[in-house]
Amino acid sequence: MFRNSFFAATMLLLVSFVCRATDTGGFHYRDVTTTKAGELATLLGDDLLNIDSLVVRGPINDADFKTLKHGVFSGKMSVVNLQYSDIENRLIPAKAFYKCTGLRRIIFPDNLEVIGGDAFSCDENLRTINIPPGLKTIWSNAFAHCTSLSLDRLVFPEGLEEIGMWAFEETPSLKCEVVFPSTLTKISRYSFMLSGITSIVFPEEMAYIGENAFAWSGLKKLTFPKNFRAVFEGSAFLGCESLTEVTLDVAMTDIPYNMFTSCTKLKKVELTDLIEIIHSGAFNNTDLKEIVPPRYTYYIERFAYANIPDCKFLYFQNFVRFIGYRCFYGTKLPEKIYCQALSPPGCELIDAYDTTGKSVRMSPFQYDENTTVNTTTTVYVPIGSGDLYRRTPGWDYFANIVELDTSDFPAAGIDDITVDGIDVGDGVVYDLSGRRVANPVEGQVYIMNGKKFIYRM
Repeated sequence: MFRNSFFAATMLLLVSFVCRATDTGGFHYRDVTTTKAGELATLLGDDLLNIDSLVVRGPINDADFKTLKHGVFSGKMSVVNLQYSDIENRLIPAKAFYKCTGLRRIIFPDNLEVIGGDAFSCDENLRTINIPPGLKTIWSNAFAHCTSLSLDRLVFPEGLEEIGMWAFEETPSLKCEVVFPSTLTKISRYSFMLSGITSIVFPEEMAYIGENAFAWSGLKKLTFPKNFRAVFEGSAFLGCESLTEVTLDVAMTDIPYNMFTSCTKLKKVELTDLIEIIHSGAFNNTDLKEIVPPRYTYYIERFAYANIPDCKFLYFQNFVRFIGYRCFYGTKLPEKIYCQALSPPGCELIDAYDTTGKSVRMSPFQYDENTTVNTTTTVYVPIGSGDLYRRTPGWDYFANIVELDTSDFPAAGIDDITVDGIDVGDGVVYDLSGRRVANPVEGQVYIMNGKKFIYRM
């Protein structure tokens, strides 16, 4: 009798230690210690659907994750703390908490290595997570459509090797800086599309950035390491409507298609001289004020600079050989265009119809199908090449083509040619003929203190 009573008391004490329950201010949580994987459902019993929060200590496996999902999906559980757990294979299983809209917080153990596909997808009320220092892989859709996820800073640990497709897609509340480690060499397609991230720290070791990887995200400024050599797929930054400035002084030879399309606030872009090709739609529907393809750019594809509302400066350097159809379609061209090439770059024409149904052959510079001649822009070309430009299809769209000594061309480097206003007390302003100018006109080329510049209001 004594032995049975002692045994019963001991078991009761053990259970109360292993599975502690607390009710505080209307919040009911449990702190559970497992001795083997797969017993979480037994330990929780009827409390599974009634507790708000749970701390799990000890080994757990896929069966335990199914228990946890049931507690969140069908019960009241909103906070799951796995910090002290020993997860089998150090892996959060695929769809572990898929569509668990009641989940608000998850805490991972430090030794977690893999977060499975769709593990937290569509958890629209998940607000905060921690990124374990041992994490190596985040599979596709892991946190996709977690629309409430918000962090002060998203820092991925050294050792992380892959972020899968759509991993953080549609996370608009994730308005923070993202820091990628040197071990991460690949950003998969669509991985941060429609996220709220505002800035990125890229490692030099990055080798690949996939299509639409950061499309429609909240990025405001983009800067890359000097020795950055990643291969970009198209549309990587498509639709980033808050992006205002990009510096791409890196080892790359082309701007992929639609790379910055519909970045409607993008005003300033600095590109490496190594760029040879600007692909279709690269800067379509941006707000660039000054367009200067890099020094060694020879091929500019269709719609590359289309739909730019107020271009103030356009300058083609000597290597440009081809301009694709509708390259500047819908773009308001500046009053002056400069082209260094002695031989006019070839223009790809396209047959179209105006509003009357009349067939027209469109120049790459043509605003739309109804604008057949440009009389407001003057094109400056090297001395001796004016007639050739006038006879070249595409360039014949311009009524005003003027020869100018290339030494009188403004410098191609944007920072060297722009002055925001003039303090007349600091110097006298002259036009290119050496005449003093009292009232400079915006967009015109002048000389001050021995240097040419374009006047800006």
